[in-house]
Amino acid sequence: MDQYNTNTSKAQLKPLKLSQVFNQYLSVKKTNRTLMDIFLWWERKRIAFNMIVVGLFYICIHTQNLFNQSSTEELFSKREVILFIVLYNIIYSGFCVLEFFIKKSRKFGPAMFKNALFICTAIITIPTIFNLLEKIAF
Repeated sequence: MDQYNTNTSKAQLKPLKLSQVFNQYLSVKKTNRTLMDIFLWWERKRIAFNMIVVGLFYICIHTQNLFNQSSTEELFSKREVILFIVLYNIIYSGFCVLEFFIKKSRKFGPAMFKNALFICTAIITIPTIFNLLEKIAF
Protein backbone atom coordinates (compact mmCIF):
# COMPACT_ATOMS: atom_id res chain seq x y z
CA MET A 1 0.00 0.00 0.00
CA ASP A 2 1.09 3.46 -0.70
CA GLN A 3 1.74 5.69 2.22
CA TYR A 4 0.19 9.06 2.07
CA ASN A 5 2.01 11.87 3.73
CA THR A 6 -0.53 14.33 4.88
CA ASN A 7 0.43 17.35 6.83
CA THR A 8 -2.39 17.87 9.21
CA SER A 9 -1.94 20.08 12.14
CA LYS A 10 -3.67 19.24 15.32
CA ALA A 11 -5.37 22.06 17.05
CA GLN A 12 -3.92 22.72 20.43
CA LEU A 13 -5.90 24.52 23.02
CA LYS A 14 -4.00 27.28 24.71
CA PRO A 15 -4.75 27.73 28.36
CA LEU A 16 -6.61 30.91 29.08
CA LYS A 17 -4.97 33.32 31.43
CA LEU A 18 -6.99 34.76 34.26
CA SER A 19 -6.60 38.24 32.81
CA GLN A 20 -8.01 37.08 29.46
CA VAL A 21 -11.03 35.52 31.14
CA PHE A 22 -11.52 38.67 33.22
CA ASN A 23 -11.28 40.90 30.12
CA GLN A 24 -13.80 38.72 28.26
CA TYR A 25 -16.17 38.99 31.22
CA LEU A 26 -15.85 42.77 31.22
CA SER A 27 -16.17 43.21 27.47
CA VAL A 28 -18.84 45.57 26.15
CA LYS A 29 -20.76 44.21 23.17
CA LYS A 30 -22.45 47.31 21.80
CA THR A 31 -20.77 50.52 20.74
CA ASN A 32 -23.80 52.80 20.99
CA ARG A 33 -25.21 52.12 24.42
CA THR A 34 -28.14 53.76 26.09
CA LEU A 35 -28.22 54.71 29.77
CA MET A 36 -30.17 51.52 30.46
CA ASP A 37 -27.51 49.41 28.71
CA ILE A 38 -24.82 51.04 30.84
CA PHE A 39 -26.81 50.55 34.03
CA LEU A 40 -27.51 46.86 33.26
CA TRP A 41 -23.85 46.23 32.36
CA TRP A 42 -22.72 47.62 35.72
CA GLU A 43 -25.41 45.80 37.71
CA ARG A 44 -24.55 42.46 36.10
CA LYS A 45 -20.96 42.93 37.21
CA ARG A 46 -21.88 43.98 40.78
CA ILE A 47 -22.19 40.39 42.05
CA ALA A 48 -18.68 39.47 40.88
CA PHE A 49 -17.35 42.74 42.29
CA ASN A 50 -18.95 42.07 45.68
CA MET A 51 -17.68 38.49 45.75
CA ILE A 52 -14.10 39.59 44.99
CA VAL A 53 -14.09 42.42 47.53
CA VAL A 54 -15.83 40.50 50.33
CA GLY A 55 -13.56 37.49 49.75
CA LEU A 56 -10.48 39.67 49.96
CA PHE A 57 -11.90 41.39 53.04
CA TYR A 58 -12.24 38.07 54.87
CA ILE A 59 -8.77 36.97 53.80
CA CYS A 60 -7.36 40.21 55.24
CA ILE A 61 -9.33 39.78 58.47
CA HIS A 62 -8.03 36.25 58.95
CA THR A 63 -4.48 37.33 58.12
CA GLN A 64 -4.68 40.01 60.78
CA ASN A 65 -6.11 37.46 63.22
CA LEU A 66 -3.10 35.20 62.66
CA PHE A 67 -0.64 37.96 63.48
CA ASN A 68 -2.64 39.60 66.28
CA GLN A 69 -3.82 36.41 67.95
CA SER A 70 -7.19 38.04 68.48
CA SER A 71 -10.69 37.37 67.35
CA THR A 72 -12.49 39.08 64.49
CA GLU A 73 -14.85 40.78 66.93
CA GLU A 74 -11.93 42.70 68.41
CA LEU A 75 -10.77 43.97 65.00
CA PHE A 76 -14.09 44.87 63.39
CA SER A 77 -17.54 45.28 64.82
CA LYS A 78 -20.60 44.30 62.82
CA ARG A 79 -21.36 47.96 62.28
CA GLU A 80 -17.93 48.56 60.74
CA VAL A 81 -18.32 45.59 58.39
CA ILE A 82 -21.74 46.84 57.24
CA LEU A 83 -20.35 50.36 56.76
CA PHE A 84 -17.49 48.92 54.75
CA ILE A 85 -19.86 47.02 52.46
CA VAL A 86 -21.98 50.14 51.97
CA LEU A 87 -18.86 52.24 51.31
CA TYR A 88 -17.45 50.09 48.54
CA ASN A 89 -20.88 49.72 46.91
CA ILE A 90 -21.16 53.53 46.91
CA ILE A 91 -17.75 53.69 45.21
CA TYR A 92 -18.91 51.10 42.68
CA SER A 93 -22.14 52.99 41.99
CA GLY A 94 -20.17 56.21 41.62
CA PHE A 95 -18.19 54.73 38.75
CA CYS A 96 -21.45 53.60 37.13
CA VAL A 97 -22.89 57.12 37.39
CA LEU A 98 -19.63 58.57 36.10
CA GLU A 99 -20.06 56.58 32.90
CA PHE A 100 -23.49 58.17 32.39
CA PHE A 101 -21.87 61.60 32.04
CA ILE A 102 -18.74 60.67 30.10
CA LYS A 103 -18.46 59.51 26.50
CA LYS A 104 -19.86 56.02 26.29
CA SER A 105 -16.99 54.14 24.66
CA ARG A 106 -16.54 50.38 24.81
CA LYS A 107 -13.32 50.69 26.82
CA PHE A 108 -14.52 53.10 29.48
CA GLY A 109 -16.72 50.67 31.46
CA PRO A 110 -14.14 47.89 31.81
CA ALA A 111 -11.42 50.41 32.70
CA MET A 112 -13.61 52.03 35.36
CA PHE A 113 -14.59 48.61 36.75
CA LYS A 114 -10.90 47.77 37.16
CA ASN A 115 -10.28 51.18 38.78
CA ALA A 116 -13.16 50.67 41.22
CA LEU A 117 -11.86 47.20 42.05
CA PHE A 118 -8.35 48.60 42.57
CA ILE A 119 -9.58 51.37 44.89
CA CYS A 120 -11.66 48.98 46.99
CA THR A 121 -8.89 46.39 47.23
CA ALA A 122 -6.47 49.14 48.26
CA ILE A 123 -8.90 50.25 50.99
CA ILE A 124 -9.01 46.64 52.20
CA THR A 125 -5.37 45.65 51.99
CA ILE A 126 -3.52 48.79 53.10
CA PRO A 127 -4.55 48.48 56.79
CA THR A 128 -3.65 44.80 56.73
CA ILE A 129 -0.24 45.52 55.22
CA PHE A 130 0.48 48.22 57.81
CA ASN A 131 -0.65 45.89 60.59
CA LEU A 132 1.63 43.12 59.33
CA LEU A 133 4.58 45.50 58.93
CA GLU A 134 4.01 46.78 62.47
CA LYS A 135 4.03 43.23 63.87
CA ILE A 136 7.14 42.28 61.90
CA ALA A 137 9.11 45.47 62.59
CA PHE A 138 8.23 45.87 66.25
